[in-house]
Amino acid sequence: MLYRTVLQSVPPKKNFVRGISYITGYHIVATDGSPDQPGCFLTYVTQSDPKGRSHMSHVFQSYFKFMNIIIILLDNIYAAVIMIIMTVSL
Repeated sequence: MLYRTVLQSVPPKKNFVRGISYITGYHIVATDGSPDQPGCFLTYVTQSDPKGRSHMSHVFQSYFKFMNIIIILLDNIYAAVIMIIMTVSL
């Protein structure tokens, strides 16, 4: 397990964001591999707060806005196709 430590030799700096690592660890599980090819699954688990605004938060916000626009467009296209089918079948 890894816990957050605060070092006096590395004080906070102005204009920099310091994230917090609350707790991290590894989860290792052996696989049912053959004796000549043993293996395992390794999972790194962390609970952390990167603090500040990251570039990725902007990417995700843009992605979700884009997907909402696509969904609205597809709904409108679907409604138009249904209207055309209803008009043609009459």
